[in-house]
Amino acid sequence: MNRKIIFVLMVLFVAVASLFSVSAWWIFGDSGTDVTVNGVDFSIPEGFKYYELAGNPETESQFALYSDDGKQALAFIHIRVSDNISPSSELAKTLSSNNKVTINGKECYIETYGDSVFCAYYSGDKAVQLNVPYSYTYNNNEISYEDTLAQMIK
Repeated sequence: MNRKIIFVLMVLFVAVASLFSVSAWWIFGDSGTDVTVNGVDFSIPEGFKYYELAGNPETESQFALYSDDGKQALAFIHIRVSDNISPSSELAKTLSSNNKVTINGKECYIETYGDSVFCAYYSGDKAVQLNVPYSYTYNNNEISYEDTLAQMIK
């Protein structure tokens, strides 16, 4: 093959790969940044990094807080935004519960499951599910789920 063609193909490959990595960062963000999932905006708490998730990246995303050596995930945040919900789903059950709090003007329905908290609310015509740690430590500070949700929900 001609060297010029090989060179052009390599340049195109690098350019396309760069575009995908930049757009993936922009869509999913990084710690302490804003992200949008299925049209709903969130702020990701400092220290959390995008974590690969099996599922539809347009409607859900997951972030993890890692140990200082980067080898162990200490806490996870899972975001799911639905256009429709099934009346029998866990989300529908949570949205009909009486355990309601108001966070940043949103009526949130909270359920605690061991070391995590499930929060459900409506944002316009979207149903939002957030799974956050009950509490976690970051930079020697204990951070509660209330603080995490208050930062995330816009």
